[in-house]
Amino acid sequence: MANIIVLLSLLGVAVGNILTHKYPVECAPPFNKTDDATTTVGYVTLSPLERCCTCTHECKELGGFCALRWAMDIYPHCCDFTPAIPCKDYSCTCCIKCADDKCSPCVETGGECRKECRVREQEDTVNKCEYHNGGEDGCKCCKNCEATDECTGAEGICRPNADDCPFGTYASTGCCGGCYCCKPALQVIPDTNCALKDSYCSETPECENGYYSCFGECSKTIYNSGLSKTVFGYCCIRK
Repeated sequence: MANIIVLLSLLGVAVGNILTHKYPVECAPPFNKTDDATTTVGYVTLSPLERCCTCTHECKELGGFCALRWAMDIYPHCCDFTPAIPCKDYSCTCCIKCADDKCSPCVETGGECRKECRVREQEDTVNKCEYHNGGEDGCKCCKNCEATDECTGAEGICRPNADDCPFGTYASTGCCGGCYCCKPALQVIPDTNCALKDSYCSETPECENGYYSCFGECSKTIYNSGLSKTVFGYCCIRK
């Protein structure tokens, strides 16, 4: 399908009218009359259409551009979103194409903006796309988190953001696609004696002088083939 997305231009002239909804000849829908008096959509010539809609500040701030409304009606899949943001007049509509995002926090951290993430991709809910609409109905930041031998060897798992690492792990290197490897690390289990006193976690029962060991009050999370397992360790508590 030919790309019908109308290019932005500052040379646009006023088109359409909110009362009559009529278009100048050079910006009118390409309908052709048939023998039975019906209409069919003809081939859309992009050349004159790029002069028909001038982008407004409000639309541009969202990372979109103003396109002819009838063109978007004919080819609705050309826009991922059409927010209710004013363009120059009624004949144009604000068009958001997620893939056009080139400089948002998402892209800068290795992600790609899409309407929906692909299979095996993970959504980064921290580093947003330019048009994210609060995360409810907007472009999603999608990352293809692929583990290297460093991450799998450490029994870790890839996550798109450091804040996504589960309990019993810490964010480290070892993943591609702008992602983090969450590697196992003993952490104090909340609401235990270990959490309430001057203490630290240990892989072994040997503690520093002045501390005694208590098993089961620290834990870490390991991953094998995507399956998680909780492993308990020792807490060294001050006497």
